Amino acid sequence: MRIGLVRRGFSATGGAEAYLKRFAGALRSAGHECVLFTSTDWPPDAWSGDDFVYLPGKSPRVFADNLEQVRADLTRNPGGKARCDYLFSMERVWNCDCYRAGDGVHRAWLERRRIEDPVWKRLRHLFHPFNPKHRELLSLEKRLFSSKDSGGAGVVIANSYMVKQEIIRHYGYPADRIHVVYNGVAQRPAENTRGQWRTRLNISGNTFVACMVANLTEFKDHRTLLGAWRMVVDDLKKHDLEAILLVPIWKGVRTVCWRVWLRAWLLLQPTFRALWKPLARRGWSF
Repeated sequence: MRIGLVRRGFSATGGAEAYLKRFAGALRSAGHECVLFTSTDWPPDAWSGDDFVYLPGKSPRVFADNLEQVRADLTRNPGGKARCDYLFSMERVWNCDCYRAGDGVHRAWLERRRIEDPVWKRLRHLFHPFNPKHRELLSLEKRLFSSKDSGGAGVVIANSYMVKQEIIRHYGYPADRIHVVYNGVAQRPAENTRGQWRTRLNISGNTFVACMVANLTEFKDHRTLLGAWRMVVDDLKKHDLEAILLVPIWKGVRTVCWRVWLRAWLLLQPTFRALWKPLARRGWSF
């Protein structure tokens, strides 16, 4: 079988790109061919599949429109390299056989932002209906989760039950066509023991340690993590124990990290928290 894989954009450290390359490798090992439909951001040497097709994609809708055009052209040129028997998309497109909702539900994310954003940020939500990117994503998303007879996705893969329920709640997509498949991680043998890492990082043996591994963006909702971590710290302090949150940093995310560090530092300061609690009860956040 010749399987088409769809991904717009490219990041050398992106989880979606790593997932797609592992997935393509497994498909090829099983005897299938893979063709990648992507934008010009994806470097040829980062793809080991059989073929790839570059599509103009300056915006989500432009990319989706061009994908539709390429597939329509196959009716006139069925032997082209864009030919595929099954289309697996990691992007919001007009229709596909399987859509992996790795970015969640955009409509649900906007809804959460209206509720959880600080008061001074909520004004920008008044302009979301006029934002071309939001309009495009919502339009594509609505089509994806529509009936297959008029387009959309044949089946959907979600990486959590929360996303599955959001798809059903916002769009009424059939629950039996949504499959929850958790993200997998290809683990390598550990180079150091936990004790050795504690020694290298100067962390005592009785300190509770957690590690957050994710791109540090608002979409990942690190604000909720920091709030939960504050509760862990408070509970351990009652038993005279310490806690440390490790946040791995790599090139390209430092401009976001300083905000995470600032929030984390402030949330752990008793004076700041004492002043903040009355405002937090009134729905303020930062």
